[in-house]
Amino acid sequence: MLTDGARITGVLDWTNARAGDPRADFGRTLTILRLDAGPRSFAKSAVLRVFEAGMRRGYRQVAGRLHNLAPYYAWAGAVMLHDRGPRLDRPSAMSPSELARARSWTEHWMKRAAR
Repeated sequence: MLTDGARITGVLDWTNARAGDPRADFGRTLTILRLDAGPRSFAKSAVLRVFEAGMRRGYRQVAGRLHNLAPYYAWAGAVMLHDRGPRLDRPSAMSPSELARARSWTEHWMKRAAR
């Protein structure tokens, strides 16, 4: 994220950069912040909440209000499980509790998306 000190002015993600629906980028970023930010202290949780609020404001300013995010959160959870979960070619990059949280997140948003 780029900032001018008061607001987010841009987002750089060169590895996965592509044109597309801003909800996919927002969903992936939020999922990473919620599930993959490591151990949480009170201070870290507070900083992440402020960061998330700023990110939401930035997206709203550029793309308008983001509606119907459930499918994007579900997709982002599935991508995280694919990228960091157990696979035949490597052990899991996530702990059992992280895997459980990611699976729960993904299942929750898949159910919401199906409504």
